Amino acid sequence: MEYKLGVVGSPIEHSLSPEIHNIFAQELNIKISYEKYLVNAGELSSFCNQFFDNPNALGLNVTLPLKKEVLELDANKSSIVNKIHSANTIKKSNESLYLHSTDGQGLVNDLSKKGILIKDKKVLILGAGGSAASIIPASKVSTVRSRATTASKNDISSPSLRVQASANQSFVRSVSEE
Repeated sequence: MEYKLGVVGSPIEHSLSPEIHNIFAQELNIKISYEKYLVNAGELSSFCNQFFDNPNALGLNVTLPLKKEVLELDANKSSIVNKIHSANTIKKSNESLYLHSTDGQGLVNDLSKKGILIKDKKVLILGAGGSAASIIPASKVSTVRSRATTASKNDISSPSLRVQASANQSFVRSVSEE
């Protein structure tokens, strides 16, 4: 069986996700069809209905501007998605959709595998979008004494980061550069 996968967003032409995922699949001898799909804001729900009608459709990666819109889908949400109000992954399981955010834990795992430990370190996160929002709790869970600092032109423009910052004052502070 060939699994149907992809990445959705707008713009999407620049995405390297198909190349990266297809290389991983070849190395692991998994048959996939991973493509990029141009999906504009307001079109995600109808696209997902059509995409997941295919019995081989397994999941989608989500990029801008859809990381917030994805929350409007009729789907189960991971605890991290409920916390940061953003998702980058849609998975179909037992005829239901499941939303998750993999950016934060993926970064922490990758750094750890490369021998870069962030325990007792200060972490600067440039940006205030969904990826930054998921890095904060992932850093906190894996390294209790680390401190994450977000730097954004708009001083934490994301409501989810504002919530994170107020809930974790001893852990997160924002830095603004005008």
